[in-house]
Amino acid sequence: MAISLGFEIIFATYIILVIVPCLYLSLEDIRLFFKKDASVKRKSEVRETE
Repeated sequence: MAISLGFEIIFATYIILVIVPCLYLSLEDIRLFFKKDASVKRKSEVRETE
């Protein structure tokens, strides 16, 4: 019983800390890809002015 609870905690932690942020970023990229007038620019697309 304790082993199954331990694996449950490890699995839930992995899902929350790795899978959910990756899915969120993927959905954001898809949304920006299909958006015609993308007003949000990525950091790599913005040129620094000094």
